Amino acid sequence: MTAAESVNNGPEDADGPDGLRDYGSTTLTELDLDITGVERLILPETLTHLTVRGFSSGSAYVSVEDLVEGLSGLGAVGIPVTEVSAADAGRDLSVRVVGGMPALDGLENVRTLRVEGITTLDLDDVVDSFPALTTLELSGDPGHLVEVPSLAELTALEHLTLRGFPDLDARTLPDPAFLPVLGTLTLAGIPDGTVAELRARYPRVRIVTGEEDAR
Repeated sequence: MTAAESVNNGPEDADGPDGLRDYGSTTLTELDLDITGVERLILPETLTHLTVRGFSSGSAYVSVEDLVEGLSGLGAVGIPVTEVSAADAGRDLSVRVVGGMPALDGLENVRTLRVEGITTLDLDDVVDSFPALTTLELSGDPGHLVEVPSLAELTALEHLTLRGFPDLDARTLPDPAFLPVLGTLTLAGIPDGTVAELRARYPRVRIVTGEEDAR
């Protein structure tokens, strides 16, 4: 298999042996995967960029505790959980999600996450799967974010990007004390009034608007 591979599973592929996708013996550096029907995913140590797609927007599960207690690999609300085996629990892996956030277990050390094409995203799902994030980029189409206060659990977060969330309420973002190392907040497709509120709430954080980002 080549260094970069796009894998779009059809129905038959998704129904493979126990929903297993094993790339552990490859030397892939990039993988673009339709997550539909995948119950267990084994990644090679060489992988640096993972893209997952194929999951519709919505809440994947309630908490890691609920996942552990779930039956037959189902999340708290009956959403299938994908168990991922990655070197160092994904410490050197950059993850991109297109569409809804799947329930991923095993990537607790991932530090960079990009979620694109969001219609609705429950940030509890992000925090549960990726508690060690330092960089988080969220792009709506336009989109709607729920459980925004959950970002307070990402205490290592340094860079946060929010694009395309016209109904974002600045008051739902955590108090700056809960994000002690946040240095940059990039905003695009956010109402001017909300941007002004965030500038006031985060005086020590560099706020970059879409126009500034473009330059």
